[in-house]
Amino acid sequence: MATLVITNDWLQTAGHMPHGLIYAAGYLWMGCETEPGTLVRMDPANPSAFSTITFSADNKHFWILDVIYIPSKGKIYALFGKFGTDAFHETTVAEIDPVTLAWTDVIEDTAYNAEQGSITADATHLYLVSHSTGFIYRYNLSDWSAAGSLNLDLGAPHCCRYDAVTNKIYVTSAGVSSPDLNL
Repeated sequence: MATLVITNDWLQTAGHMPHGLIYAAGYLWMGCETEPGTLVRMDPANPSAFSTITFSADNKHFWILDVIYIPSKGKIYALFGKFGTDAFHETTVAEIDPVTLAWTDVIEDTAYNAEQGSITADATHLYLVSHSTGFIYRYNLSDWSAAGSLNLDLGAPHCCRYDAVTNKIYVTSAGVSSPDLNL
């Protein structure tokens, strides 16, 4: 269970480090850097009303690095990884039902560790950036199969977001500007 301290409807402390944060499906979602990863669903109209998912302690669900919502699927997606270790080489993405909080893993890729990476999606693909490899990886939304990768030629990419207006993905990194990505 998450330890949240709420004063006058303001979240004061979360008891663990939130790293991914979105507002989707009527709730605030906080993905936390805990081992195993923890996802908090909070009602912003009543911050004391929150639910917590603690994922499996199985070396696949370490820290939640990022959280997104894909409207076409009506689901929340959490990206897991582990920072600063060469012993952990797996990237996992879990799909969460925003109502029931039931979850299942949709991507388990042992080829790389996302480390402090990020997740985004367009209408047909889900994209992951890996802090440790410097690549962006693409997966088909229809069946979660791998659909290619691209070396970003950036040092330590950290966050990625898709912009539907420009049809581009923007990536932040450790001290290097992002190129426009036309994937």
